[in-house]
Amino acid sequence: MSNQSNPPPYIIRCIRKSRKHESFNQEDIQFLNWMTEVENNVYDKLKILLDELPDEPYRSSFEDGMMAQDMARIVVRNAFIL
Repeated sequence: MSNQSNPPPYIIRCIRKSRKHESFNQEDIQFLNWMTEVENNVYDKLKILLDELPDEPYRSSFEDGMMAQDMARIVVRNAFIL
């Protein structure tokens, strides 16, 4: 078993980075949870955080109803195109 711990979840990092007066509505929280799931899937495969990879159309993909696992597959595939 590795001593390396996983990084904080995406949603936690976003909340920490946000301004103290910024509030998140229900859709924002759902999106951040979705992003956390995308990142967990990507991290399991590549050991790379989303912040370290090229941008993808995350928000529009979420709004279009794409499953987090499908978005993660796209991110992983595109990571090899770099």
